[in-house]
Amino acid sequence: MKNISYPVFLLLALIFMQGCSDNYTELEVKGPPTEKLDIALVPSHFYGADAGDNPQWVKDAEAVRKRLLEHHFWKNYRDKINIYRLDVSITNDFKKDPEGIWSPDDEIIKELAQTNLPLDFNQNDQIIFVIESGAYEKDPIHSEGHTRGDPNVTKLETKKLNVVVHEFGHSFGRLGDEYDKTVDLGWKSPYPNNATPQSGDTCDDKWKDLYKVVIDAPGTWIEHELLRDERKVGCFDNTNEGSPGKLFRPIYQACIMRSNPDEFPFCPVCQRQLVTLLSKYAPYDTVYFQVETYQDPSAFKNATINPLVINFDVVSDLYPKPVVPPDLPGPVLKIHAPLPGLRAARFYAHAGVSFTSGVIFEEPLLNASPPNVLGATSLNPEERALIAGYFFSRRICAVGIYNTGSTGVTLRTYNAAFIETGNASVAFNQNTKPFIGIRSSEPIYRFEIDAPSAKGFSVDDLSFGECPTWGPIK
Repeated sequence: MKNISYPVFLLLALIFMQGCSDNYTELEVKGPPTEKLDIALVPSHFYGADAGDNPQWVKDAEAVRKRLLEHHFWKNYRDKINIYRLDVSITNDFKKDPEGIWSPDDEIIKELAQTNLPLDFNQNDQIIFVIESGAYEKDPIHSEGHTRGDPNVTKLETKKLNVVVHEFGHSFGRLGDEYDKTVDLGWKSPYPNNATPQSGDTCDDKWKDLYKVVIDAPGTWIEHELLRDERKVGCFDNTNEGSPGKLFRPIYQACIMRSNPDEFPFCPVCQRQLVTLLSKYAPYDTVYFQVETYQDPSAFKNATINPLVINFDVVSDLYPKPVVPPDLPGPVLKIHAPLPGLRAARFYAHAGVSFTSGVIFEEPLLNASPPNVLGATSLNPEERALIAGYFFSRRICAVGIYNTGSTGVTLRTYNAAFIETGNASVAFNQNTKPFIGIRSSEPIYRFEIDAPSAKGFSVDDLSFGECPTWGPIK
């Protein structure tokens, strides 16, 4: 179905939908099913045969949709997703498994959904099968443990809505759990976020290029700077005591595949897998991909959509109104950082950027504009770059920085799969503050600012701008 040419498919889809439109509701449709990740919310029989007439099903389906699409990761990919609510159920959606336990029947559920909706499981379309816990727990067939993610089908009891993103990571991303397990000696992991000592299946084989990347974890107990190592990619033991074989995970704590509830992020390894799978759905992350670099701040400003600058100078309160000075690619958000050595941390969350490396100083460094600058020191824990961070609340396609130090500086940009998409360098100049900028047609998720050493390193005035809605750089 997904390979039919667009005009023919559209005609067939219209005919198809006219025949079954009473059986489902479009909750969020961003384009033709051929071009999107299609997700069907399917009711269990506990909602009744005509589930669409049951207010509880309408409420629960909306809760699932909202829980998924408002997660840190998935909210950035809404334009790639269609979500449908199936409004009918069937009585034989459970079956007895080999151990005699009544469980949801994946094949029957898939057949029900595909009969009523434009799903193509060969293109990794998905079902979230929802079990209403109140009625289910009163039923004679009730047994624990049906919230889980299997290929293409996420089963979810409504009392466990706080793990829908975790379970969907199993079903869509084919991700493994990152908590301790017992494994056989010599076993190899089929999961991209689990590793073993076996040749071709080690941490180095699977995610070596991501070592030392620190993930942001806003709103969780590990977002504090003192727990930074909980969020750094490495190779961590993931096996139970006494396990014959060994298993490893990529991050100590900061991954939703290890730590519930769903407020946690996906670690960089899991996120790379998800972004890779999502790249097949249009539009725009891999369409017309281009990168341009700038050393002229005026040219950068003219090429940037809704530009914003974070000026680290102490001039006003933490949340002032932006101002537009003539010599900077404004508007400029000026931040008050009253204490020496204050972490950048979450201070810039309202501006859409979060730093995982670097500190703000009360005193200027070298040629920096006084009195504050974002810089690197011995306080900065080891990371791949002296300054690093994320654009996590908006789609950013341009980033720039002034080199205010006495050493050369390199700016790198990464997409959400943690693949480098651009880099540019600028030498120091004792008489000026050289500017360096990168503009990309693909959203910039992470940025890094580096130098040969921390000695003489200093940068100021972080500039960034939003992405175009569609198409190439013009």
